[in-house]
Amino acid sequence: MAVIFLEPGTDATQDFTFYGGTNPTGSSTITSDNTQSQDGPRSIKSLATPAGSQANIFTPNNVISDAGALMSGWFRFSTVAPATITLFMSASQATNGSLILGVGLNSNGTLHFSGRGTTQKDGSTVLSANTWYRISIGYIITSVSNWSATLYINGASEATTSNADGNLLLASTSCVGLGVNLSSQGGFASPAAMTIWVDSIYIDNRTDKTDCGNVHVTAKRSFSNGTTNGYTTQIGSGGSGYGTGHAPQVNERPLSTTNGWSMIGAGSAITEEYNIEGVSVGDVDITGATIVDYMGWLYSKSALSETGKIIVNNVSTNISLTSTNTMFTKAAGSSTYPAGTGKDIGEITSTTVTTVSLYEAGVIVAYIPAVGGSSIKTINGLAKASVKTIEGLAIASAKTWNGLA
Repeated sequence: MAVIFLEPGTDATQDFTFYGGTNPTGSSTITSDNTQSQDGPRSIKSLATPAGSQANIFTPNNVISDAGALMSGWFRFSTVAPATITLFMSASQATNGSLILGVGLNSNGTLHFSGRGTTQKDGSTVLSANTWYRISIGYIITSVSNWSATLYINGASEATTSNADGNLLLASTSCVGLGVNLSSQGGFASPAAMTIWVDSIYIDNRTDKTDCGNVHVTAKRSFSNGTTNGYTTQIGSGGSGYGTGHAPQVNERPLSTTNGWSMIGAGSAITEEYNIEGVSVGDVDITGATIVDYMGWLYSKSALSETGKIIVNNVSTNISLTSTNTMFTKAAGSSTYPAGTGKDIGEITSTTVTTVSLYEAGVIVAYIPAVGGSSIKTINGLAKASVKTIEGLAIASAKTWNGLA
């Protein structure tokens, strides 16, 4: 099993650069929202209006496949009594393409789960409005007549469906759709006017349909120079003002191509490396958390096409740089937080005599919070802390706002 897609509800870039596209219709919008979040400072806000319109987003193609996947995300609904069965997470053939598997919200607050062309299933758990739930789907499709899938809410099995409920009309899963989606397949209907927030998206390629556990996703920014910082030309004259060395030019939020670092006409392989924030630093303090995996990312281009490399915790992987700014990602395949030895995230040029420009770089971490531990969120520089004790023990919460308790 390997992680294949992580995204922290736009915390890292405050936009949708990690995704394959958005599809709002009517007066609908899909935005990076700083008013609601499950982890960190932001979430994806899908606002569908009027009824019958959609506001959805799609991962890049080829993120998932019929061989098997687990798709997990945190969802918050403005209403749990939509006028129609509203689709909000799907496995599809392509970006904005044909639905294959999907989960939606019934008008009675339960979940609706089905494959395209099959008997629909309904869950029994009644959700509450304006409450965060982790909803996930594990599936495997051997053929349209041999397939199965399981739906989970907060890690508990809610419904199952398989070829016993009918043959799928389509296979060839490729991407995941999130947010209010328009579909008339699988028992779904023209969607209701409503808002759905999405956060902490996690996808892996497991084939046993089990759940991933209480996974959260957070962004960690480049914070200081690494072992080697060979890019010699600063792009722009500004930066985030956060961190040291070259880091302020490549850790900006929102993602920006105004500032960065470049190597002009090197003619040899040049390395640019960074250390990221520590476990207790940044959007979320994940001290004591179980690290599931992490993913390094770069936003970069080259004046002439070349094969460069992305560095993730001192492991280099080829990337195809072109004259178009591109998001490059690579999962580490490690349950240990990046070592902080100067090679957490970085880039290496080829020997082509050209200009390579690095605009942003960071790491996305999937983790399971420590039971009974602390969860620290920082929003616009202000800290919010909460400490929870479960199983009948007292629950205490403390908030610090502008230094006052």
